[in-house]
Amino acid sequence: MVLCSHSGNTMSLPSESLRCQQEDCPPSDAGRVGGACCQVPQQFRDYSNKCCDNCPKVPEDPIICGLPQPGPPYVFNNVDCTLDCSPVDTSELDYIKPNVSKYGLLRHSMDEMRCLTLAKENAAADIFAQAECTRYEGSRVSKEVAEKTLALQRISTERLKRRGKDIYFWLKELERNIIEMREETRLLQELRVRVENSIRATADLILHIVNECLRRRLSRVGIDLTRDDVEEELQKERDVVLMAQKRLEEIVNQVRDQIGKNRAVKERMERDWSDKMQAFRIDDLASRLRPDDRTLLNYPGVARFQDGMTTIQEWEEMTQRGLEEAERERVASCKLRGLIPELLKSLACKLRAQADNVEAALSRRIQETESAKKRLEHQLKLVLDEMVKAEKAIEAIKRALKGDPIESALKLAQTRLYNRTYRPNAELTRDCPQYALIEEVGEIARSQSAIEAQLRNAEDALHKLRQIRIDLEKEIAVKDNTLVIDRERCQYIRAFWPSVTTLIGH
Repeated sequence: MVLCSHSGNTMSLPSESLRCQQEDCPPSDAGRVGGACCQVPQQFRDYSNKCCDNCPKVPEDPIICGLPQPGPPYVFNNVDCTLDCSPVDTSELDYIKPNVSKYGLLRHSMDEMRCLTLAKENAAADIFAQAECTRYEGSRVSKEVAEKTLALQRISTERLKRRGKDIYFWLKELERNIIEMREETRLLQELRVRVENSIRATADLILHIVNECLRRRLSRVGIDLTRDDVEEELQKERDVVLMAQKRLEEIVNQVRDQIGKNRAVKERMERDWSDKMQAFRIDDLASRLRPDDRTLLNYPGVARFQDGMTTIQEWEEMTQRGLEEAERERVASCKLRGLIPELLKSLACKLRAQADNVEAALSRRIQETESAKKRLEHQLKLVLDEMVKAEKAIEAIKRALKGDPIESALKLAQTRLYNRTYRPNAELTRDCPQYALIEEVGEIARSQSAIEAQLRNAEDALHKLRQIRIDLEKEIAVKDNTLVIDRERCQYIRAFWPSVTTLIGH
């Protein structure tokens, strides 16, 4: 048991073990002035946590536990209040008696009563003044809050309207660009149809005509199966057609890519337009809402910035980027539309020029063939006339060999010589008649040999003429075949060659 003196009165503090057993005394208040274990009861302390005017306000230090702690002694008002945890001698309890009267336990002094009354009066006065100040401040703050709220509502409404105007402006810009892009895409589609028609005209018609002409001219025979000017021009025309077809396919691929880009940009602008229209309707509805609307509700937790929200600059930059991209694609589309008609016209002119070259070479070739045929026919006529003459000459030579005067003169000379062989004895001499007759027979034989040689030569010439006639007839047949191919087949099929208007896609 430790004794603590305060204000001239002696009070007894319970032991530590007894104090820690009280349920209304938490361990955090143990040993603290003004706490639950202070000698001044709790109901008589003022708001300063002092037991009287002489008790200073002590800062509330955190106490880990109300049990006795090792360390320096606990001092209060220069009084050592450290509890002695040593065993208590119970014999001392007979000499310590409580301050009691016959009516009960004496709890407080008059000073404590006056202090408590004064503290209650002061507290009531303070609370009254505080309540009056609070009421005035509440009225003023309520008025200020109402005015500020109305001002904020007006500002918010104006900003919503201004925001709606900004969104409406960009909506109109997007609508204009969407309409322009839709029209540009439609024009590109029409141009793509023209290019595809041109491709069909070149691939399905012109290339077929060229290949058919080359294939049919392979049916030429003999010396006419040559790589002439017509063949060269047809090969050039085929190369030009393939080049034009390749270029047109590249163009149609570019047009398709540009149409895809235009549609992608238009879709992005339409999505942006849809988002802006929805935002415009939301902001327009929000700007027309009034405090007395029945649709108003409380939505806790909405006064915050949502994740993924953009700034005004980012919003404008995003919209501007979309419009700039649309403008770039539209300019590229217009440029492509301006280039394609000129390119189609240029390719059509090249194809038409090469077709004219082919037809001119074909006409020249037909004229050359007809001229050669006429010359061959004239030569054949001459050969036939010469063959008739040769045949007549051969008949005359044959008649000359077998008829007068050669045959009769040979018989006469031979008969004379035969008769003179019968001269008797010495009369059988080599006289002049004998020599003359022998000479005559020899000369007639030599003449016959010469005539026979001429006959053979005439027959050889006739044979050669007949061979020449056969060759000429064959060559004329070749020319006729060439003329049929070039004039009746190639020129006929080339009459279906498309016009320039068809080549440019109309």
